[in-house]
Amino acid sequence: MIAKQVDGSKETISGAGYQAQLHLSPLNRRIVIKSYQGQNIDELISQLIAKAEENNFTKIWVKAYQSDKDKFQQLGFEKEAVIKDYYPNDDAVSMAYYLTKERKEMIDCSKEERIINKLIKEGTIDNNDDLPADYKFKIAAKDDLNNLAELYDKVFESYPYPINEVDYLQQMWAENVIYALIYDGNDLVAAASAETVPEEKNAEMTDFATLTDYRGQGLASYLLYELEQLLRKKDYNCLYTIARAKVEGVNKIFSRAGYDYTGRLIQNCNIAGGLEDMNLWCKTI
Repeated sequence: MIAKQVDGSKETISGAGYQAQLHLSPLNRRIVIKSYQGQNIDELISQLIAKAEENNFTKIWVKAYQSDKDKFQQLGFEKEAVIKDYYPNDDAVSMAYYLTKERKEMIDCSKEERIINKLIKEGTIDNNDDLPADYKFKIAAKDDLNNLAELYDKVFESYPYPINEVDYLQQMWAENVIYALIYDGNDLVAAASAETVPEEKNAEMTDFATLTDYRGQGLASYLLYELEQLLRKKDYNCLYTIARAKVEGVNKIFSRAGYDYTGRLIQNCNIAGGLEDMNLWCKTI
């Protein structure tokens, strides 16, 4: 069962020539730079390294503007992946600063590479499948969130965020996260979400979960397709996901749907009981 706690805290820091919005995550032992402004990146990173050391964190993660990539590299950050068209008129470069040698080592490089090479070779496959009879697709309303929390609690041993808590889901639902659901009768059996950023027209396709007895029916692919169609109507441009690198099935969903693999985020998320590498896939629509 997922630990019943909200992971970490949000924080804003600022100084001469910089400001940044952060998420400090004890569960993932990392600082995420959610957004940043200003050109004094040297001082910003100096502050973050000190904050990471103070909290015993071992990774700092940023989606840097392409134009700032060299500055971050000079300060010790490493490029891991790219999200095409993430910002208006610019790509985002997913970059990481590692505070220990151990944190930057891939969990199972050979297996993860085999999966990616296989999926790239297979290429895109159109998803024209309908839902099985008696199944129902819907976009979540507020009164679905209790069922959604219970589904996530059954599927994940641990997760980077407390998605098994109704209060957390209500907060996310109110902050432009779209939850897509599939019911079998009255039972919620599969779900996924789009974490949207309306002002930048990008969305992270995430939180995919299917009950064990319902896997192998293409439900996750169906959810992804329906979310994409909804976002197209809202004029979104950039879609992306970070998928567990050692799990072929979830990577296959995005590979077949025409997403491009652009890199691997090393020991990025605490999911299913421990830190895991995550593959980044993105798509421009």
